[in-house]
Amino acid sequence: MAAIRTGNNLLVIVLAAMLAVVPVSGFVSRGSLKRLSFSLEVPEHVYAGEQVILRIAVANGKRLVPSFFLRVEGPGGRTGGPLPGSIRAPFPRSRKRATPEAAPARSILDREVYFPIVRPGEIRTALLPRSFPRRGRYTLEGFRVSTRFPFGFFERGDLVRAEGEVVVYPSPRAVSPYFHLLPFLPGALESVRPGPGENLQAIRRHREGESARIIDWKATAKTLRLMAREYARDEDSRFCLILDTRTREPGAPAGDEGFENAVSMAAGIATHFIGEGAAIAFLAPRAYLPPGGDARLLDRMLRALAVIAP
Repeated sequence: MAAIRTGNNLLVIVLAAMLAVVPVSGFVSRGSLKRLSFSLEVPEHVYAGEQVILRIAVANGKRLVPSFFLRVEGPGGRTGGPLPGSIRAPFPRSRKRATPEAAPARSILDREVYFPIVRPGEIRTALLPRSFPRRGRYTLEGFRVSTRFPFGFFERGDLVRAEGEVVVYPSPRAVSPYFHLLPFLPGALESVRPGPGENLQAIRRHREGESARIIDWKATAKTLRLMAREYARDEDSRFCLILDTRTREPGAPAGDEGFENAVSMAAGIATHFIGEGAAIAFLAPRAYLPPGGDARLLDRMLRALAVIAP
């Protein structure tokens, strides 16, 4: 008002410099947000309540101009409303498995990450500690990137589109010490029937046509008869883990804590038996996994338990 009313040249110059800050700030911040791509790396196995490290990477595709003071956060930002953006970012899509028992989706990013400067053609990474309180699916709907460069008076932001999800496994509950006392051999149990195995069951008369490898020479010398060793047959230790998801009668309130304890116990039993080398199957009202004893079956079983619902 002073510059307009007095017509003083110095005040007019000061007013013009102040007004020039607005378009210059928008132009520079807009250029700082151009040609940026983002990616998010998550560990392969994530358990509920366990702290993991997320790796967020930003790549500056510009040849000459660096990007300054970038803040990367979830698509909702601090205000909860995403901004319409035009930047596209490549993101590796994870395989989604259709299931009728999927849990409600939640966001992966829960805090902000800052990048002071990303030079032209450079890729900068930041580590973000994160713990997921509950099991289930957590989705990534995009990134919100913003900057206050160069003057800090205004904030410019864009929404970067991206897709991805993280399946958080239930935390395996410690099993009873009784399970550790089970007579597990490497994937086999001792049977009462004779057959190929490693445990000696009895010493008997050698039959015609049998291999000479099973002859017990000490017993033969004592009895002056040809004696043979007979072993107990090894049977595969196969188990079936059954999780009944019908927790209460229709119309009654569902007990979330009791159901989550059951899911955690099922995850602990599956982890224990597969770790002992036993073949285990999984059965639920809407899910079935055939018997197996490798790490891939454990991963599939934990995935099924991660999204199962009462």
